[in-house]
Parts: sequence; structure tokens; C-alpha cells
Amino acid sequence: MITTPLINRTTLDGTAEEDDEEAVAKKTLAAIDDHRLYEVIVMSERKTRIRRRASKSRRDGVSGGGGAMPHTGEDLMAIEPQLDSATGPHMPLIYRSSFKDSDYDRVRDEVGIPWVFVFGMLYVIWWTVVTRGLSVCTSKYSPVDETLSWFARTRKNLKGDFSSICLLLFLYLLQGIPLGLIAAIPLILQDRHVSYQDQAIFSFAYWPFSLKLLWAPIVDSVYWKKLGRRKSWMVPCQYLIGIFMLVLSYQVSNIIGSDEKHVNVFFLMSVFLPLNFLAATQDIAVDGWALTMLSRKNVGYASTCNAVGQTAGFFLGNVVFLTLDSESFANKWIRSVPAEGGLIDLAGFVFFWGWVFIVTTTFVLLFKKEVDHSQTPESKEENGEAGGDDEMELGVVDTYLVLFKIFKLKPMFWMIVVLLTGKMVSMA
Repeated sequence: MITTPLINRTTLDGTAEEDDEEAVAKKTLAAIDDHRLYEVIVMSERKTRIRRRASKSRRDGVSGGGGAMPHTGEDLMAIEPQLDSATGPHMPLIYRSSFKDSDYDRVRDEVGIPWVFVFGMLYVIWWTVVTRGLSVCTSKYSPVDETLSWFARTRKNLKGDFSSICLLLFLYLLQGIPLGLIAAIPLILQDRHVSYQDQAIFSFAYWPFSLKLLWAPIVDSVYWKKLGRRKSWMVPCQYLIGIFMLVLSYQVSNIIGSDEKHVNVFFLMSVFLPLNFLAATQDIAVDGWALTMLSRKNVGYASTCNAVGQTAGFFLGNVVFLTLDSESFANKWIRSVPAEGGLIDLAGFVFFWGWVFIVTTTFVLLFKKEVDHSQTPESKEENGEAGGDDEMELGVVDTYLVLFKIFKLKPMFWMIVVLLTGKMVSMA
């Protein structure tokens, strides 16, 4: 509140004459009215300045809503709502953006999806997993030397295992190609107007990877010693996959057909089921080889090679193939003159990877020896035995007995229950 002091008059003889109460009250009310008028004028000017700033921001294309945010204390006071009393306190204002959902949709449609940013983030995530996540696994065997740079430490830790890691990545990539290709077939069938019931029949082609535990003990215990415990299964499987894909490339157009009446889904499932079976068996052999191919300090990289390589292979067999097979993508982004069909069809894609399987498997057979690098002099000294941790030589029956004992463990029971029921929440 504004207080007005009593107004005193001084006469010529030096005596003060006090105004009467009525005169004082009139002057006090006049002063209050003048202050209210002044406050209204100042607030009006500040609000006008805010509106002009907001209009200028909209004209200049500055995003952030329909109005400008206050920049100074005066601007804040100018747009705060007051209470009933003109001279009373101010009520804080909570600002809300006037940027509507339709504006977001418009900007999204104009700008598009930042693909470079998406792939950049995927690369950062992958690189973080490789360089940092696995360093935790190997820190027990490889203490960090702070005097070396990150590149020098990584090079030191991977010494002797870098080529093996690259080979594992490539083997798992090859393993992901049939998986991605089989996952792309339902999309092709849908384009052929095949019913969902028939597509469900084709889903049986995925089962070998879910049931590979049933014949994994055979792969682990039966082998040709001269060729190697893992290569005895991996090399024949990859040769068969390559030959299978080469033969399939000449008949796949007839098998899939051009419309629903030409598609025999059961026969198509019967063709891709053995292909997935061979890929699952190759996965068993490669998983076992990864444990002995890498040294003990770097054995943690095996799981990363599995995840990264298989995901990359699935991406090539699924997303890349469907993109190259798309006529609209080819005409919009690749070709200068529109034409029918994509850059490559299913037959050409399968033919190419068939030869990749055969050629690379031949190189692995000739130039990569199967040597157990998991045993080192240091690890043997730790175990206190000359031949401490060599792989157990078990027959087929003994291997199945070990598997049965593992199944009887209580944690395994609950893990199986979770895996069998986990997908039910997404079935609704």
C-alpha cells in the first residue's frame, strides 16, 4: 500500500497548521489513483513490448510456440496476472507451449526421419558394447595399464586373437543370412496374397533353432579327429548350405510363384526347414569352436561376435534383401529411368550367398587349423595340473546324461518356465 504522510503548512510566524482530516483523505485517494494509473500504463507498455517480441520471433521463424518467453524481470512482471488488489502481490505464471500436435506432425513430415542419426546411434551402441562391455569381462585377466592409450591397450589385449575374432564375426554373419532370408519369406508371401493361416504353416521352418539342444550332444561328441572337433561339423554344414542355396536359386521363382494359387506353402516350408536345420547345426559347432579358438583372457568376445555377427547377417538377409528387391526404392533412389522390378530378386540374392558360403568355407578348411588356445602356461599353473582344463572326452550317452543332470537343476526349471511363457503377454 502507498502511504501518504500528513501535509503540514508552515506560516510566516513559524507555527504549523495541520490540515483537517477531510483534506488529507482527499489527497491520499488522489495519490492512490495516480499510482494505479501509472501502474496500468507501465504494465500496458511492457505487455506491448512482449507482444512485439513474439510477433518478431514468429516472423523470423523462431520455434518454441506462439509467444516469446520473458527475458528480463520486467518482462516477467508484465505478463504475470495480478490479484484483485492493484498494489498487491503477483501470482506466479506457469508457461505452457502452444506448439500443438499438428505442428509436430507437420515438422516431422517436412524434415523426415534422420536416418544418418539413427545409424550413427546404432554404431555408437555397437562400439560401446565391443570396447567397454567386454573389457569388464576380461579385466580379471588383463589389468588396465594406465600408461598406455586406449588403442594400445586394446591392441595388446587382442594380440594373437584379432584374426580369430574377425573369423568368428564372419562365421556368425554367414549364420544370420539364412535366418534373415527365412524371416523375409512371409513378407513375400503376403505380397502374393497368401492367407495368414498358410503363413503360420511356414513358421515351422523356424523350429530347428529352438530345438537344436536335442542334437547338440551328438555334434559335441562325434567328430573326425584329423579334421577337428568343430570343423568336422561346421565345414560340411556350410558346404551343404552353399550347395542348397545354389540349387534353390534356380527353382525359387517356381516355388514361390506369382500369386496365391501358385504357392505351395507346405512345400516351401519343407524346402527352408532343412536350410534352417543346417544353419542351427553350424551354430552349435561355431559356438563350441569359439570357446577354444580364443585365448582365455579374450573368450568373453565370443558372445559379442555371436550377437553382432548374427544380427548383421540377419540384417543383410532380411532388410537389405527386401530393400534391393523393392521396385519403388530402386526407381526413387537408384535408377535415373524408372523400370520394373528391384535391383535384385530372390533367386539372384540366394545364388550370390550360395557362392559366398562355398568359397569362404574352402578358405577356412585350408588355412584355419583348429587349435585349443584356451589353455596357457599361466592357466595350467593356476590349476596346478599339467593338462588341467582340457575338454572332456565324453561319448554320446554320457553327454546326454550330463544334459539331463543340467535340466534337473532348479534354476534351469524356472528359466524354462519363463522362456515358455514369456511371450504370452504380447499375444493379446
